[in-house]
Amino acid sequence: MKKKGIDREFVIALMYPLGVIVVILGFLAVRGVEEKDATAYWLVCLNSDKNTAGDNEAYFYGDDRETYRYDFETGVTEQLCQLDFEAGCSGVADKRFEFAVYGDYGFYLDDHRIDNNCALHRYNYRTKEDEILLEDVGHVHGINICNGYLIYRPTYSEYFLYPATAAAGEEPIDLAGIFEREGDKTNPDIQTVTYEGMDIVGCFDSSTGKVWGIACVKEHGTGKVLIPSEQHFVLNDGRRLVFSADRWTGDAPQYYADIYDDSDDSKYEITCLAGKDIDENSEFFEKFMTQEGDEVICLLQISYKYGGKVMWQVHSGGDILFKWNIKTGESSILYETLRRDTRIVGYKNGNIYLLHNNWVSVQPVNGGKRKKLFKIPKGREIYYFDWQGDYLIVTDIYRKNEVLAAYKIE
Repeated sequence: MKKKGIDREFVIALMYPLGVIVVILGFLAVRGVEEKDATAYWLVCLNSDKNTAGDNEAYFYGDDRETYRYDFETGVTEQLCQLDFEAGCSGVADKRFEFAVYGDYGFYLDDHRIDNNCALHRYNYRTKEDEILLEDVGHVHGINICNGYLIYRPTYSEYFLYPATAAAGEEPIDLAGIFEREGDKTNPDIQTVTYEGMDIVGCFDSSTGKVWGIACVKEHGTGKVLIPSEQHFVLNDGRRLVFSADRWTGDAPQYYADIYDDSDDSKYEITCLAGKDIDENSEFFEKFMTQEGDEVICLLQISYKYGGKVMWQVHSGGDILFKWNIKTGESSILYETLRRDTRIVGYKNGNIYLLHNNWVSVQPVNGGKRKKLFKIPKGREIYYFDWQGDYLIVTDIYRKNEVLAAYKIE
C-alpha cells in the first residue's frame, strides 16, 4: 500500500511539469504557424528560360525605386540607380519595374508619370548619367536586349527595336514593317522572318496583304521569347496557348486549354484539374509555363483570397504542377503539394524545386529521392524566388534589397 501511494504521488507530481511543457510546445507550434502565415513567397518565373535579362555573371534586381547588380562570383551587391518618379511609385512588391542591361547601360521605363504614359530611359550606372531616349511610347508591356538592340512592346501585338547605342530621339524600328516587307503575303498561316538574330513570328491577312499581327519575337537559335506575355504562352510553332477556367455560380469550375491561331481556334478541357478544389483567385501565368517537346508544363498556385504571383501563406491552398499535350489534349498532374507549407519554386530539366521549412530541395519529377540544396534565412516578410542562367536566386527586395541566396544548379 505504501508503494502504491508513493507511485501515485510521483505520477501526480510529474504531471505538472509535463502539462507545462505541453502548453509551451502548443504555444510555440501555433506561433510557428502564425509566423509562416505572415510570410509571402513571390515566384518570379518557373525557370531561367523565362528571365528576360542577364547571364551567369551578374543578377540585376530591384523595384521601381532602386536597382542593384549582384556579382555571382564575388557575392558583392552594387546599387546602380535610385529613381524618383513623379507619382504613383510605392516601391512595394507589386511594383517591380522593367530593366534591361547592355554594357554599362541600363534601360528602363518610367511608367509612373501623371499622364500614365511611358518614357524610355537609358541610364549609365557607371557615370550616373540618365537620358530620355523616347518620350510617350505608350504603356509598354516589356523590354529586353538582343544583339545590341533594345526591343519593347507598347501594345499586345506591336514590337519596336531601338539600337542600344543610338542617340536620343532616333526613330525606332517597327518590326511589323520588316515582317510585311520580307514575309510571304500570300500565306495566311503563321510564319517567321529572321532579322538581326531575332525571329519575328507573325501572320498576314491574305485578302488584304497586310500584317494581321506579330505573335512574338524570339531569339534566333535558342527560341527564347524575348518579351513574355502575362497570360499567353507562345508555343514553339508560334501559336498562342492560354490556360483558363469557366466558372459558374454554384458549380465547380472547368479548366480549358485554348490554342489561338489566325485560321482556327482549338479548345480542350484540362481533365487532370477536374474536381480539384481550386479557388477563383488562382490564376495561370505565362512565366509559370515551359514547353518540352509536345508537352507544356504549367504551375498553378492555388490562392484563397488574392490572385497574383505573390502569395501570403495564410491564403495559400497549395501548388499543382501539371503537363498538357498540345497534340492529344491529354493532361496529368506531375506533382501536387498536399500541405500549404510546401511550395514549388521551380522546374527545370525534369527536376522540381521545393521549399519546405526554409529548405530548398530538388526532386526528380518521376518520383526519385528528394535532396536538400540550401537553407534560406528566417524572419523575412516577403521572399522572391527568381531564376537566371544556371542560378536559383532568393532575394528580399521588400525591406533590405539584398540577395539571400544564389545557388548554382549543376
